[in-house]
Amino acid sequence: MMSSQQIFTTPITIFLVASEFKSFRRAAARLNVTPSTVSRAIKYLEEELGIELFARQRPMALTEEGSRLRKVLMQSQQSIDATIHDLQTHNYLKPNVAIGLPESINLRDGRALIEHLRPICSHILLSSGLSTVLKEWMIAHQLDLVVTTIDHDWPEGFFRIPILTERPLIVFPKKHVLPQGPVTWNSIRLTGLPLIGYSRCSAFEQVISALMQAENIPLEPLWDVDSSTVLFGLVEAGRGWALTYPSSLRKRDELKKTLHIFEPPSVLPERQLSVVFRKEHLRTIAEMIARFLNEVIESGEVSDGINF
Repeated sequence: MMSSQQIFTTPITIFLVASEFKSFRRAAARLNVTPSTVSRAIKYLEEELGIELFARQRPMALTEEGSRLRKVLMQSQQSIDATIHDLQTHNYLKPNVAIGLPESINLRDGRALIEHLRPICSHILLSSGLSTVLKEWMIAHQLDLVVTTIDHDWPEGFFRIPILTERPLIVFPKKHVLPQGPVTWNSIRLTGLPLIGYSRCSAFEQVISALMQAENIPLEPLWDVDSSTVLFGLVEAGRGWALTYPSSLRKRDELKKTLHIFEPPSVLPERQLSVVFRKEHLRTIAEMIARFLNEVIESGEVSDGINF
């Protein structure tokens, strides 16, 4: 998605880039012009304004007048960039969209999702992260739609389309033997293996905290994991056991050899996966994302014969 700097290469733009890098040479490289072009543009601007913008010294620095001008121009440029982004995303025929996905979905379905949306979108930017981080980016207008497990506390003006609900599963290393008979929280605790938790910034942390309090489950103190790939690696290595969701286990057939995967001894809170978006004209795209992910997730199969 193009910004105002990429569209408008003027003396003002050259000044802003040069003031950012404090170097005519680096500004020239950034704008794909020659250093002499940058120098001429700055000289022209100084002559037209009747003020010096840069103190000719090493390292290069802005004069007081140059600093004041930069501050005002940056505010104007941000307004221009916001307007350009708004115009692009309001292209109702084929809009540009920035989409946020959880890591596990982005890794396995991001490419297919882009192909699925390509016929109705001009440009698609995919970002991945924790649900809490994606929510922050969404509120800050850095994303247009997010796939998230956070279904509450959204500001007014956001829309939500449910995809599916799912309950946690346990992943346990096969190199450690589970006690005979039905698995209970007590039998898991007696194995001596700690629970490996997700990042405290994740939505899943609430489920883990509730379990620890209710069942007196010890938590591994050394790790605060924010990636399912890292989590499964630690469990495979026998560092502990973990809770995860069925959608995180799709297309991971290699885990069948190293992990037991089973339902918890008691029912844990379910989570809802949803698409959240802020503009009504993006509803069609949000509905396409919801249908696509519902189909690919529902068609998956988890190791040890657990379907979801």
